Amino acid sequence: MARSRGRPDPQALRARVAAEAARLLAQHGGGDVAAARRKAAQRLGARDERDLPGAPEIEAALAEHRRPFGGAAGAERVQELRAAALEAMGFLAAFEPRLSGPVLDGTPGPGDAVLLFLHADDGGDVLRALDTLGVRYDEGGRRLPLADGSTVEATVLEFEAGGVPFDVVVLPLHALRQPPLSPLERTPLPRASAADLRRLLAAGP
Repeated sequence: MARSRGRPDPQALRARVAAEAARLLAQHGGGDVAAARRKAAQRLGARDERDLPGAPEIEAALAEHRRPFGGAAGAERVQELRAAALEAMGFLAAFEPRLSGPVLDGTPGPGDAVLLFLHADDGGDVLRALDTLGVRYDEGGRRLPLADGSTVEATVLEFEAGGVPFDVVVLPLHALRQPPLSPLERTPLPRASAADLRRLLAAGP
């Protein structure tokens, strides 16, 4: 007797959507979890709300995605990425850089970029600084919620330096006091200044 081609297993589809959303978030640290879930659902043909995972499921999938970077080799890689971040922050010190994302919390996965927040009311100043440094970048945009309940349209610059991928998000100066919110927990994203990062590096892996 032929088996019915009924609705796909909802639990399996939820897991696949969560894994794809996590992959998208890992590629774009600090991104929009709702947008990542939406894009993942579109790619996998999940049209039913019951097939869309919640934030805890995506967070668990994100942790699983980053697991291959564990152990001693992973700790060494974290130190290398943090050192690269500190060097970049030195070049961009005029824009009050802050490190955030998986490189700060010690959970980068393969291909994860160093996420830096820069602060300038004229984003063109950042572009001119990168041009002066000879950095070739791709420019985009991202709408981010801030801790005070407002949202900003941030400029996002993606580039590679010394073999390390960077995602640089340019925010207005007032965002120094009102940090962006985590796309998963909707709480202020942890951030580190250059001084904070030096202390982390000195403490070792």
